[in-house]
Amino acid sequence: MTSTSAATEAGSRARVLPDPRLVEFMVCTTALAGGRLNGRLPLPVALLAGVVAAHGLVLARWPARRGLRLACFALMLALLGVVPAARYMQATARGDVRQALDGGVLVSDEAVRVLLDGRDPYQASYAETLDHWRIDVEGRPADNPLIHHYPYWPGSLALLATVEAPLRALGRDADPRVLYLLVYCALGLWLGRWSLRERGHLGVALAVCLNPLLLPYLWQGANDVLLVAGMAVAAVALTSRRVVLAGLALGAALSVKLLIAPMVVLFVVWLAAEASRGRLDRGRAWWAAAATMAPAILTAVPFLLWHPGAFLTDAVAYHLGLVGDAYPIAGHGLPAQLLRAGVLTDPFGPSPIWATALPAAVVLAAGAWWVWSRPGLRTLLGVSGLVLSGVLFFHRSFMFYYVDIPATALALAALVPVRSPGAA
Repeated sequence: MTSTSAATEAGSRARVLPDPRLVEFMVCTTALAGGRLNGRLPLPVALLAGVVAAHGLVLARWPARRGLRLACFALMLALLGVVPAARYMQATARGDVRQALDGGVLVSDEAVRVLLDGRDPYQASYAETLDHWRIDVEGRPADNPLIHHYPYWPGSLALLATVEAPLRALGRDADPRVLYLLVYCALGLWLGRWSLRERGHLGVALAVCLNPLLLPYLWQGANDVLLVAGMAVAAVALTSRRVVLAGLALGAALSVKLLIAPMVVLFVVWLAAEASRGRLDRGRAWWAAAATMAPAILTAVPFLLWHPGAFLTDAVAYHLGLVGDAYPIAGHGLPAQLLRAGVLTDPFGPSPIWATALPAAVVLAAGAWWVWSRPGLRTLLGVSGLVLSGVLFFHRSFMFYYVDIPATALALAALVPVRSPGAA
């Protein structure tokens, strides 16, 4: 009896210890992200090395002390997420717009001010905001097309206003990154607790929140962390078949940025496939589909009633390249490669449908068929990552900083546990 208890205790300890490969992944990812600081923050980098060393000690001596492990992870979130972003915010406040990515953070900051002043952000001009921020198109400077467009869905305005309005009442201004960092920290701590409880290690939280493909653009003001949070919450919810919660999480992400739309389509296909096979109640499937679309629809209605033409031009037509001042052909996608090869000659002209919409539709249809044929959670997440990558590759302005979204989907597919339907 004693030997059995000892064996059980030893087995329990073995399950608590994280896989050494995940520890290695943590250290490598942390080192990669820290290297992106380019020596600009020597003190936090030095502290980071101490935190990693302390975490290694905790893993070696007290692997079952989840609180200690979560505390070390929280320090990593602060040193790799919050501190660099705060430095970038200070740079933006000084007028160093080179620290503002493509100008999206500047436009978002101005758009929420316009909204709180009672005006329509989709009708506003951002020329003054982006006065010193021109873009480079194949070595040629050009005006930033965002001077005439607010490119995000209204959910982004709603979230930003919840942070900006109270601070404005106190006579203070808030950089959009304040919201993004609040979401980032909350996501990291919640996902860290969940990962420790369900998997016995921090692998899921590390892959999502210390992803070197995400961090540099979080610092510069990209709002992709809002999409990452929605994807992560949806993935965790689906492990216990909470499909309505998963739908709400993806819907909230969609209401911020249409970039995640292919994953939403695949999620609806997955719901239909599960319901058709009798593994999901049809009523719950309908509720989940409705929850997925509700945030985007509800946040759009006021602007559709206000100035529908301006809203649809900025939030839809701009992304499809259907406006005269669409973002020029640039980046790393197929249209940009055709431009460099001489097949296309005008970066400001229309991009051919055979190089953009048509192959993107084929990729999405193939992904939908794959999810319908094999509707597992890993399939949904993994195929979403692949389809997002494909759709982005065929966009006229596929920039590298978009990669964090498909990379998150692939990481979730690899690391999020999947419970059997019977267990659920």
